[in-house]
Amino acid sequence: MLELLLLVAFCVLVGLACVATIGWALLGGVEIGIERIFLLHVAGVLALLFFGLAAWIVVRSPLRTLWKPAAAPQPAANPGAKEEKAPEEASKTAS
Repeated sequence: MLELLLLVAFCVLVGLACVATIGWALLGGVEIGIERIFLLHVAGVLALLFFGLAAWIVVRSPLRTLWKPAAAPQPAANPGAKEEKAPEEASKTAS
């Protein structure tokens, strides 16, 4: 379970680094050339890949049970109470 958490954290970290690269390429003071356009495409694809992988791991692995609330305990049946037969069933067994 710890390995999956580390893998998800790593995928999210790499995805955030790709998003930061996109921000740097767009907001940097240098004019956008063909190299920056290529960098935007590659960083965008890698960000989608790593964020998608992190989401897939969370949804399809045992990690999905971490976010589900625990099932409420079922109340125990009252052992002192006896089940009574319905009147119709009682008359059928008496005859």
